[in-house]
Amino acid sequence: MFFRLANLSTTTYVKRVCKVALALCMFALALEKATAGNFSATLLVQSQNLEVDDQTLRLGMAVGGTDGYDVGLDVFAPPPPQAPINLDAYFPISHPIITRLSTDYRAVSDQAVYTLRVRADKDPFTLSWDVSTVPGNSTDIQLIQKSPTILNPIDMRSRESVEFGPIDGSEYVFEIVLLQNYVAFTVQSQNLEIDPMTLRLGMAAGGTGGYDVGLDVFAPPPPQAPI
Repeated sequence: MFFRLANLSTTTYVKRVCKVALALCMFALALEKATAGNFSATLLVQSQNLEVDDQTLRLGMAVGGTDGYDVGLDVFAPPPPQAPINLDAYFPISHPIITRLSTDYRAVSDQAVYTLRVRADKDPFTLSWDVSTVPGNSTDIQLIQKSPTILNPIDMRSRESVEFGPIDGSEYVFEIVLLQNYVAFTVQSQNLEIDPMTLRLGMAAGGTGGYDVGLDVFAPPPPQAPI
């Protein structure tokens, strides 16, 4: 009798340990999935006038990010200085109060477009960047000048900086475009009550034949039969 009780207690303990371990694994996988794709990249705007302070901006993607102002993620930029403006750089957004950001996070997605405005009335300036932190599945990262003239896109992975001349009383307007290149497959049952499933495959720097954190997304476990 004692042996049976001891054996039952051990079995119950093992089951509880297994349940806790499974719960921890599911939590870790969910956390990894939620944060996969999060990143921030740095932009540096420098005047050729050494007496003018540099301006650092950051763009990125994060869970909870939007096109507007995101409390706890985005950082608002200071108000514009009085003219003549030596150097002023910011991300414009639509918001009742905050319209200028120095850090702009968007939702984690396969593409994003950030608008950057820079004004330098007197001296030339250099725009440089570090996109090494951008996940490899964002294979296209382009800087596109939209104003005062539209120029050909600059590949931000192959170049690290570009110089611009001053424009008295006017701003440069740029778009920074992130795109992911992949092929998507959708598998859909003829039973309309069953949700379709979408799978993606592609190539990216750092990709392997196994599971790549920040690139690959794990599938849910198989359902019970009949499937």
